[in-house]
Amino acid sequence: SSGINAEYGVDRGAVKATCEMLMALGIKTRTVYEENFEQPFLEVSGEFFKMESQQFLSENCASVYVKKVEARIKEEADRAKHYLDSSSEGPITSVVERELISVHMKTIVEMENSGVVYMLRNDKQEDLRCMYGLLSRVENGLTCMCNSMKGYIRECGKTLVDSEGDISNTIAYVQSLLDLKERFDLFLKNSFCNDHMFKQAI
Repeated sequence: SSGINAEYGVDRGAVKATCEMLMALGIKTRTVYEENFEQPFLEVSGEFFKMESQQFLSENCASVYVKKVEARIKEEADRAKHYLDSSSEGPITSVVERELISVHMKTIVEMENSGVVYMLRNDKQEDLRCMYGLLSRVENGLTCMCNSMKGYIRECGKTLVDSEGDISNTIAYVQSLLDLKERFDLFLKNSFCNDHMFKQAI
């Protein structure tokens, strides 16, 4: 992982050469490389990213966390290309996605004063687009995000009904509903890539 590499000044060429040697020893299979390097490397990396995720969450708001995770995924993919056998890029990316996204997706989405509801309330279309992109990488990530949006839509609808009282002014009430729909249609287009699940929720 980058933290370990940076701390101990790992020789990129030596690591690459070792990986190539292990692949060569396996002749036509990855078994020697997997058992002697990749599996232990992924386990250690998983522990590192688990600790890093806790640090990221404790120090950052949702939008900054998303950006840091995006950067980490890119860094690890690039590192895999330069250090490891190219076949390790997928497995190491999966470890990063599991530890930094899947495990914490509910926490990220529901962060107070920075999560999905905060972004919707404050028209943070770009931040929502970035979160959508990140959560689309993992199973149930977008469902988690969409459920949070649906909860906020229900909250907006209830507030609208409560503010109108007996809805005596039908024209004003309908206009308010249309304004709300238009607002979420913009989110759908600019933040959620016209995703069918989000479209149905709106």
